[in-house]
Amino acid sequence: MMRTWMCWGVVAAGVGMGMLPGTGWAQDEAEVEAEVEAGAEAPSRSTLLMVHSSDRGLNLLTLQSLGSGVSVEHAVGSHVALAASATGGLRSFDPRVLGAAIELEPSLSWNVRVEPGVHFYLSGRAPEGFWVGPHVEAGLSHYKSYSAVLAPNGYQNVQTTTNTLSYGGSFRVGYTAIFSPGLTVQVGLGLAALGDRTTVSSDEPSLDDSSPRYGWSVDPRLTVALGWAF
Repeated sequence: MMRTWMCWGVVAAGVGMGMLPGTGWAQDEAEVEAEVEAGAEAPSRSTLLMVHSSDRGLNLLTLQSLGSGVSVEHAVGSHVALAASATGGLRSFDPRVLGAAIELEPSLSWNVRVEPGVHFYLSGRAPEGFWVGPHVEAGLSHYKSYSAVLAPNGYQNVQTTTNTLSYGGSFRVGYTAIFSPGLTVQVGLGLAALGDRTTVSSDEPSLDDSSPRYGWSVDPRLTVALGWAF
């Protein structure tokens, strides 16, 4: 009888000792599975929507300067993203700031520009990290101004309108940072080579130029954008 109880005691102790580490292993496996599921449920951010200012520098004589831009970027691979931006601006210049003796109407200018491109991410996973890439640029600007011209019967206000179509490309480098839960900051720097076609028309025949003018220029590019990733 004593031997029987001793045998049962040994069996019970062995079963108990076997269950203790088994429970620990079960808990470890459950924690690992929970972490895997949490990682699988984490949002995969592949699209950026950002806003930036389109103003490239204020003239001290400018009374009003309004401009805004919208950028969108979407990852099409682990290291490649398609990007595009559209910007527009409006400016009004009042010659009375200069204390002009002759009352002139405020000059007005506006511009629109689109810039599609591709970003190749050299670090991180698109659309986050350090990137380089080309952009195509096309824009249209309109400038209407008034000047005083001496005529036989005194000074007259003459309206002159200038329209410029620009086109070309740029190469940029930049960095995109995404913070939790989705706040995004992007900084880009580069150079653009642009051609332009300018036409001028005026109320004064001597100032009117029906033949377009062509030219090329190299301009810097600096972009600071703020937005959201989703």
